[in-house]
This record gives sequence, structure tokens and C-alpha cells, in this order.
Amino acid sequence: MTAVDELLALSRRTDPISAADDIDLPELQLAAARERFAELRPRIRLLDQRASDMGVDGIEKLDDLVPVLFAHTAYKSYPASFVDKGQWERLTLWFSTVSSTSMDGVDLDGVVDVDDWIARLEAAGHGVFSSSGTSGKASFIDQTQGDIDRIADLLTRLWGWPSPPPRDNSRPLFSLTPSAGPARLVYAYQAQAKYTGRPGAIYTLTDEPIRMGELNRIMRLQQALASGKATPAEVAQFEAGIAGRAEDMRESYRRIALALDAHRHEPIVFHGSWPQVWALLEVCRDVGIAEGGFHPESIYLGSGGTKGMNLPDDYQEQVARFFGGARRYRGYGMSETSTHSPVCEHGRYHVPPWLTLFVLDETGEAVRYAPTGPVTGRAAYWDPVWDGHWGATISGDWITADYGRCPCGRPGPSVEDSVRRAKDVIGIEDDKISCAGAIEAYVRGAITTAVDRP
Repeated sequence: MTAVDELLALSRRTDPISAADDIDLPELQLAAARERFAELRPRIRLLDQRASDMGVDGIEKLDDLVPVLFAHTAYKSYPASFVDKGQWERLTLWFSTVSSTSMDGVDLDGVVDVDDWIARLEAAGHGVFSSSGTSGKASFIDQTQGDIDRIADLLTRLWGWPSPPPRDNSRPLFSLTPSAGPARLVYAYQAQAKYTGRPGAIYTLTDEPIRMGELNRIMRLQQALASGKATPAEVAQFEAGIAGRAEDMRESYRRIALALDAHRHEPIVFHGSWPQVWALLEVCRDVGIAEGGFHPESIYLGSGGTKGMNLPDDYQEQVARFFGGARRYRGYGMSETSTHSPVCEHGRYHVPPWLTLFVLDETGEAVRYAPTGPVTGRAAYWDPVWDGHWGATISGDWITADYGRCPCGRPGPSVEDSVRRAKDVIGIEDDKISCAGAIEAYVRGAITTAVDRP
């Protein structure tokens, strides 16, 4: 068994968060890092270039990973014109610099938009997942089928910690997401449908897949509206789009509301981002569904931020009253990590043992560490799960962590429930992380060289 396999096998323990109590976890993490670095450096051009530039020939200690961490912006370091102008060959060249697998089998003939491009990659064995920030510029990250299978296994062993629902397809499952698309929330739904959801009692908002082109367009329009730069035509387009979908979405929420009411006396699994959860709550009230009365083994999760929506200050408390009787599950994570960090009874997020947490300075260069007591800085993670890309990422999050024992009695590291965007705290944009400029320069140079080569 490889060190990576040993590390991931910790998920099968009754309480994986406590694994560090009886194994040398840093040594196992180090062995896994050595394996992955040796495997992936020859296969990922950006990793090889970064390691050469930083003089990293091997991983002798965990801190040796820090110089070869990627800024999370690396996965959207392509010029926006590649998508806007339909330059799919160039976008694929960029994708090849951050992927571990060849693009040779990707058929780009007749690609019409970014969703078509993603579909062509998937047809060639690249399980792309994507996310769109407020800028409207999507990130694209490659994953193998093995990656997809591993994260589905890990997620369903951890979700609901410390008492995850049984993986026996016995639970009614509610997911306020589309049933398909290249988004992490969709992959989470698909994992739960595979292991947890009961056939015939699985409910999603829609069977229409997420379309990244439309999502990015909406995000850009919202940004233009917020800044006052949207033209009257763009405002009219935005309002027409909302009006056109509002009734369809209301019917979807009504369908889920009625199903939720029908299953309230069974142990259910429910998750969605906060804006969708709030929209469902409003529909439940409109159709007269009462609060509370949920089975005590039911688990619900509201995740993410409010995405700019004007929700009441006490929206989480109102949702909690509606789900009265059920247990609320909470976790902290980001798109680039395979799993999240679940919260304990003392309100601290516990980093699962297969993730290595680094707390870095403002620019992402120096490690901040204290054996016990709080340490504050920029969060970064080494994640050995991934084979399709390099799983070492500097995030845009500003955190306070503690590597000592948590008041709940479990070993650290754990993260305080005070996570904020780093740029809001220290005033440094994510593209100013020290490695971000070097990564973008290399990627653009690699694309130019490939395109201009005779």
C-alpha cells in the first residue's frame, strides 16, 4: 500500500478526525507528499517549472511544499479572450499546463461555447470541474475518474460528522442543485446519490445541467450592475432573464417543498447553498408547510455565502427553526480541496488527516506556525487525493488556526469560525500572492511558445 493509500484509508475509521492520536500523522503526510511530487512533477508542466524556479528537487520536510504551492488563481490564469473569442485551441493549451494528462484525444472541431469545450474534454477523459467567482471568470481544474471516485468516497464518509448518515442508499436526499454540471456542489450531490440517497426519493432543483457560459455571463452582469457600469440594454437583458426563469424555479421549489413535507418524519439528508435554502423556505411558507417536526436523525446543511442576495440578518436562525428536530451540519472548505473541514461541538473546523494545512503570511511565502495557541494568516492546503492536477493550493482565505488540542478533546489542527477573505482583511488582492505572477507569466509564455512554434 502506498503512503497516499494509507492516508486516505484513515477516512474509514470511526472517527478519522482523531487519527493523529495513535499514528505519526506528519510523517505519513510527508511520505504521501514525496510520492505525489515524484509522480506528478514529470506530468504537470507548471509544477515542473515552478519546482525548477524554486530549486525544489524533492520533498524532505512538509515545509518544502510551500515553494511549490499554486495560487488558487492558477486555475483561471488564462486570458479571458480565449473564452470570449472562442479560442479553444489556446484555452486547451493553457489547460494542458495545469493538467497531468495529455490533451491529445480532445476533439475541438466545431466547439461553439465554453460548455461545449468542457463536454469535449469530458469525452476525452478529463473530468473538469469549474467555479465562477464574482469576476465572472471561471476556473477550470482537471480530475481523473479515479479522483472523482475518491472524493465521492471521502465526502460521504465525512459528511455529517461525527455521525455520518449510513452509506446504504436508505435516505431521502434533497439537493438544491442541478443534477449535472461541472461544479463541486453537483459532484457532492452525485456522491450522495451514489452512496446515501434512496432510489425514488432523490430530489434536485432541475435536471438541466449547470452551464458555465450562462453562469459567467450572469456574474459579469451582476458585477456591472453593482458598479453602475451596466448599459440599459444589459440591465434589460438581466431583468428579462430573471423574469423568464422565476416561474420555472418557483415550481421547482414548490415540488421540493411538498416532497420535503412528505418525508419530514423520515431521516433525510438535505443540502444547498444559503440563497437556495432561503428561497425554498419562502416557498414552504407560501404553500403553508409548518416549521419543525423533522426526524431527529435528519441532517441539513446550508453552505457558502449569500452571493450578494439581501437576506435577513437572522436567515440562518429562521432556517434552523424550519428544520426543527433535525441536526445542522457545518463545514469549511474550498473548491480546490477534495473535502471540507467539519465543525465540532465547540464551533471549530477540524482539518481531516488527509489534508495538510499551512498558515502562511500575506504573500504566501513564509509559514506561520505555533505548536499550540492561535496562529493567523493565509490558508493553504496540500491535498494528496488528486491525480489529475497538483493538489497544493494557496487560498484566498484569512484564517486563525490552532495546531494543538481542541477544547472538544480532539487533536488539531482546527480552524476558528472566523474565516474571511484575505483581501478584505489585509488589502492584498489574490493575484498579488507571490507565486501568482510567476505562474501566470509561465503559463502565458508556454501558450505563446506552443502557438508560435513552426
